Amino acid sequence: MPRARPLRRLFLPAGHRPPILRAEVALNLGPSKAKVERAFEHLRVLEAEMPVYIEQNSPYAIRLSEIDQDGWCTLTMVPDEPVKPRFGIVLGDVMHNLRSALDYIVTALCDRSGVPVTTRHEFPIFANANLYRKKVGTASAAAATGPLGGVTVGLGLVDQCQPYHRNNDARLDPLWHVYRFNNADKHRLPPFLLAFPTGKINYRFNGTLVEKEEVEEVVSWTPEKEFDIARLRFDPPVVRNFRVDGPMTLHAGFLTPPIKAEPEHSISLSLLRKTCSHVSTLVKLVEQI
Repeated sequence: MPRARPLRRLFLPAGHRPPILRAEVALNLGPSKAKVERAFEHLRVLEAEMPVYIEQNSPYAIRLSEIDQDGWCTLTMVPDEPVKPRFGIVLGDVMHNLRSALDYIVTALCDRSGVPVTTRHEFPIFANANLYRKKVGTASAAAATGPLGGVTVGLGLVDQCQPYHRNNDARLDPLWHVYRFNNADKHRLPPFLLAFPTGKINYRFNGTLVEKEEVEEVVSWTPEKEFDIARLRFDPPVVRNFRVDGPMTLHAGFLTPPIKAEPEHSISLSLLRKTCSHVSTLVKLVEQI
């Protein structure tokens, strides 16, 4: 039986250590992509079910006020019945998965930077640049105790995608939608389903209409409240057999109530899809680091 050869000793000069070879750790964004895909799955449920629900269960009725002495009356949208919370709950699922996809990005950046992930690590979302600098850091250095503490790669990209870079209004940024709705879903009742009229409303009546003022956009509304959509003036001040003619175009969306200093916040289905796509694109950008 052959004898085992002894291990060869390597003699190095005093004080000399062999170089340590480190392989660059690839970013593992598979979990982020899976979360984004799950968000799209919930989104497709909303896109398929909400239009059917609105068509079968009209959220609003129309009321015509009494005509005053000058012939004016008001056309008002009145909530017909409360909407079940299912759609708001599904929306919460969309936002939770998008929020998780963003946080998993930070996990990958921690792994690449060689720092352990802690409970304080998360993807920062800020509407104020000064507050970001104070709490998170800069594009080149992260605050040690902030949500990116210890991270040394990807800081510029995280800074670049912050909502405060949006000049017109940071609260219109897709990441701000994720921030507001995810927080609302965790701490308050699920967001409400909204459906409000868009476009022109056709109506029939027996009378002489001489003037009308139609509301182009409902700026301040909540699901439980009535809101006026038009003022009509008849001369003589008499109208009979008033009714809405034809289908009414409704636009579905969601609304979160105010929380602390943050005002109420709304999002439509079409904007929700853009938000999902925005997070998906961000994941792909980080993957190229």
